[in-house]
Amino acid sequence: MSGEKRLDSGPLTEEQVLAATEVLERANVAKLLQSAGQDLVTDERLLSSRLSDSVDVHVIRRFLTALIGPLADVIVQVQPGFSYWVYPTLKIRRTLSFVDVSCTAHSPMALWLRDNPAALVQLRLESAITSSRMDGLEIDFESAKELLLLSREPRNKPERIVANSFQLFGETESYARREYSVDLLLELFARLSEGVQVPEDWLDAPLAAPLSPSVYPHPNPRTVLEQLCLMANGKLASPDVHPMLVGILMERVLTVYNPFPLLNGTMGRLLWHYFAVSAGYPVLGVIPYSSALNELPRTPGPLTVPPADERASRVWRPDADVTPLIDHRLRVVEQAILDLQQRMETKDAQHQALRILLTSDPALNRRQRSIIGRALRIPSATFRIPYHQTSHSIAYSTARADFVELEEKGYLIRERQGHGFVYRAAPDLRERMGERAAEAIGQSAALGVWETAC
Repeated sequence: MSGEKRLDSGPLTEEQVLAATEVLERANVAKLLQSAGQDLVTDERLLSSRLSDSVDVHVIRRFLTALIGPLADVIVQVQPGFSYWVYPTLKIRRTLSFVDVSCTAHSPMALWLRDNPAALVQLRLESAITSSRMDGLEIDFESAKELLLLSREPRNKPERIVANSFQLFGETESYARREYSVDLLLELFARLSEGVQVPEDWLDAPLAAPLSPSVYPHPNPRTVLEQLCLMANGKLASPDVHPMLVGILMERVLTVYNPFPLLNGTMGRLLWHYFAVSAGYPVLGVIPYSSALNELPRTPGPLTVPPADERASRVWRPDADVTPLIDHRLRVVEQAILDLQQRMETKDAQHQALRILLTSDPALNRRQRSIIGRALRIPSATFRIPYHQTSHSIAYSTARADFVELEEKGYLIRERQGHGFVYRAAPDLRERMGERAAEAIGQSAALGVWETAC
């Protein structure tokens, strides 16, 4: 394409249209664009295989951006003349469709979650602990569960932040109804960092994120948060853009710009959950997103590129194409949804088995059956009344009555531990009930029926 005339902003002439058409009709260009349309628009290895040695891959990237960018979904304007765009590949469209079917208010998953409040508590707990650990806090998972479900006072900074996260992950519905503003974000951060020392005057101080100032569009945290609120309130995106794409970029803004003096990762994940619920996807407010994000291989994303020296700081890359980022985050979302579906199926199999096995004792409620189910899965597990009370959001007297009845009927035994009591599975509980599960619900459904589920 060397030697071609630069097109001005006026009307295209017939000669210019024919020249552009001839380029696009070339077999090698058509092949490249066909590959780009098959979820591979930003795969540098693929692009390199389609080019001669004399063509730099970044040149062809620019060509694809110029060609496909105007037809893609514009997400957000970062600064005058520069916007992010996403090429809606088949894979991205399929995942967004899967989200639409699986996660709206009247979906089977949403209805199941409404009927399983204990599962919601467990998902909150997992999100709070995993997200805090991803931010570098050293806290043992079992210790954190004991902290949160026994409602004891935090003893150190990690425990304090996990406890704060647990509260905020449980207030998704409340925050989802509020319009985004800098004051709202500051309120969230103040609650998340409560009990932890935070530097003064950080909001208007120069950003600490290690990004090149020559191309850095935001001079301080306040301007980053103002931009984030414009994104969240639909001021910077095309009206037909899927809200999940905007939510993904909101989270990414916090993890790249690092506007807060600490806990940017957890803040980003909290906002992602809140925004998803406000957009009409209540299931996305509780899926194990942090766990899926932690387990899937990480990519640097299109906002940054790894420097040659791994010890050096990250470098800003002003690239309009955020397709790789969207693709990766949607894979995380899909994995989290599938993970939750698997937990639901396991939990339903447990309930089905217990209903059949306990037909001789129909008076037992669902909470008591969940206790027996856990006792069957983990014979060494101990049960405490405050833990049970918090998990099911019930009164202490109700929680105590559940255990007293199970002890009287021989399902559990009570032991003194310290100044209080704990309950354990009766020694013969598995022998009495576990082996009968396969016969009761069928061999295929019984596989892993006593495995852990949310």
